[in-house]
Amino acid sequence: MICTLTFKKSFGLETIPVDYVLLFIELGDGLFNLSVNDKLIKIKVDRFGISEKEKFILSLFRHSDERDLRYINEIMTLDFIMDVDLTISESINVERIRNSEVDRLVEPYINDAYIAITRLIDSHRTAKYNLKKETEEWKKGMLLLVPKITEREFQTYLFYKLEYQDKVHVGSFSIAQMRTSSSVDNKLILERMGEIIGVEISLDRKFIVQAWEYLFLEDYHNSIICSATVLELTIINTIRKHYIHDNVATTSRIDKFLDNVSNRLLCTVTLGSLGIGDEDLRGKIASVFDIRNGLIHGKRKKVSKKEAEDAIDCTEKFLKILENL
Repeated sequence: MICTLTFKKSFGLETIPVDYVLLFIELGDGLFNLSVNDKLIKIKVDRFGISEKEKFILSLFRHSDERDLRYINEIMTLDFIMDVDLTISESINVERIRNSEVDRLVEPYINDAYIAITRLIDSHRTAKYNLKKETEEWKKGMLLLVPKITEREFQTYLFYKLEYQDKVHVGSFSIAQMRTSSSVDNKLILERMGEIIGVEISLDRKFIVQAWEYLFLEDYHNSIICSATVLELTIINTIRKHYIHDNVATTSRIDKFLDNVSNRLLCTVTLGSLGIGDEDLRGKIASVFDIRNGLIHGKRKKVSKKEAEDAIDCTEKFLKILENL
């Protein structure tokens, strides 16, 4: 059965971040069409909370004493409209407002909508760059650049409407994750800060934190690049120290050697000759450099979450080995 499925992405129920308010203004009444996985998706600005069913869904995000539908206001949404072929049981009660069976039918298409919003944001950022890069507004950072959005962010306050044969189902997905802190953590952090604040933090320590930060943001490309940068910095510094200590050559010759030898050879051959790390770890480090080089030189476009996690894991294992040398 061909159904019309609309995902309605809200960026806030009470307030909306200014970046997205401006995006809504700039998109206006525009309608954008694109194909994702051989599926036509239409994108436009719209609203949610118009019908009684929609108001009820919104009321579920409020405190129990704030759920009077008369006071539930409409919210602005970015809509992703597509036709989907679904097998829908006649036993599904159309009057039931929250239906897990319908949720399961709809959920597989969230990824198509997520791909669509990433393309919308990328096209908006690129179009603005192409048009405005020579202007003073651009050079002074005065123009809106819509931030990239993670899958987790996209699935927070994500509503949907499924329409077929004069029937309408509405529902929502929201997997927001709270960030936490505690007084115990704060005390330990303050103590550690007091120990290290007096000196400049080394680049490798800055980049390993950024690698994790990009992982949390689901930016696996930059997470890999940061991990590879940490490895590059620490491997070169480690080899340089060993060679200078053993008086292998002059400092300038050692530096020239390190500049001319590829990262893969440095980690697999040179580290091996110095007995640093085992063969398995050195192979994993070489793989991180291969992925990083592929990204930088345009030979590779996609990086998986596991690849980014594995890169961070082997980087931290190498850092731990260096601490014990």
